[in-house]
Amino acid sequence: MPGGYSWHPIEDFEADPNSLTDGEMESLWSRQKSELTELQTLDEFSKRLRREWSIETGVIEKAYTLDRSGTRTLIERGIDAG
Repeated sequence: MPGGYSWHPIEDFEADPNSLTDGEMESLWSRQKSELTELQTLDEFSKRLRREWSIETGVIEKAYTLDRSGTRTLIERGIDAG
């Protein structure tokens, strides 16, 4: 290999993961989750988020190609045979 690189196994990250954040995102999600729970929309939000991750993963893996509007439609409605 160029430059005399010597392979070595990946080592565990030694820092405490909590030391890498100021907690702002956790606080933000906590407030948002409370609001979604009060509105009784947390389940729908979770379903749409899972659909979005699945669709985007398929696009990244080139399992299929979708334009942005097609992706949005699938996220909002899911796949319905009807």
